[in-house]
Amino acid sequence: MLKHICLWLKSLENWPAIVTVSLVALISMSLLALRSSQFHVKAPDALLHYSPEHLEQFLCLDSAPPPNQADLKACEQNCRRLRQLYIATQVSLDTLLPLSYGVLMGVLVVRYFPLSASKLIVLPMLTTSLDLTENTLLVYLAWTWKCGCDFPALFLIAPWVTSAKWLFAALSVALIVTGWCKQKH
Repeated sequence: MLKHICLWLKSLENWPAIVTVSLVALISMSLLALRSSQFHVKAPDALLHYSPEHLEQFLCLDSAPPPNQADLKACEQNCRRLRQLYIATQVSLDTLLPLSYGVLMGVLVVRYFPLSASKLIVLPMLTTSLDLTENTLLVYLAWTWKCGCDFPALFLIAPWVTSAKWLFAALSVALIVTGWCKQKH
């Protein structure tokens, strides 16, 4: 199975494919950065690690209850709008981003390492899988959890999935840099 994936990635080892995948990743990152500017608290998936309390603060959109009923209704509508924006971008842009950077890292791994080392492709695949798992967890929490309720177990799992994603991303980049350095010497 890994060899088939490596052969498919090897077929993408051309400039038009690499430029296209890179553009998808850059556009996704830019639109996610624009989305992040809408929130008062940094999105948890942009951090290396976060606490369940930070996640709660983000999902409640760091809102203190307004002093009167009219302001409360406006605040609730704004909170709902921002949660919907977060969910929509997590499902769309933050699905495209890990898939595109995963393909790009995979292409670089098969470029710098022989096909006999196909097991190395597991690092970028694991990074992408962890990112997609993180997105699924965060969308589920944003969709179902109500501010002020008890923490579900996912509040405790999600930060560790995010940390693992960043660890495997760093390992994937180190692998690619190692392969590039070996090829240059």
